Amino acid sequence: MQWLSSAAVVGLFVGTVFYAWQRKLEHDFQFRKEKRELYRALITQIIALRDEVVGDRELFFRELRRLQGRAYETRLVAGNGLFDRVMLVRESLVDARLYFDGEGYEEGDILREESKLHRQINDFSDKFDALVRAMDADLRDTVEFLPRFDGFGESNKKV
Repeated sequence: MQWLSSAAVVGLFVGTVFYAWQRKLEHDFQFRKEKRELYRALITQIIALRDEVVGDRELFFRELRRLQGRAYETRLVAGNGLFDRVMLVRESLVDARLYFDGEGYEEGDILREESKLHRQINDFSDKFDALVRAMDADLRDTVEFLPRFDGFGESNKKV
């Protein structure tokens, strides 16, 4: 009869541990889903901005302000590293826009101007690629399948 009460206590303990682990896993998956949605929206917005570099100036700078807001959302969920990468891409887009507005353009040697344009396109592409790789790495690191007991029993609420 004593083994029955021991089994019940062990079962209660295992059930409690499993429930806490399962809830943490659900939370991590939900957080990853929100990040993925934010990153998709950010990538879509950056591509639209890239396409607008040679378009309407007012629309470009309005969308640039929206990108700034989304960058801060990224900072909240992913930290400063990803935020800094978004800001580098933003800076590259602004530089390209200013170039097309004539603020970086020099009359004269057409080959030199095409070379500058080519460098700006490559600069944007490199920074954008680094941002997407960082987003991918961040999403891969979000969910941990193995239970961790180092914080077991502590409150999830942090002030």
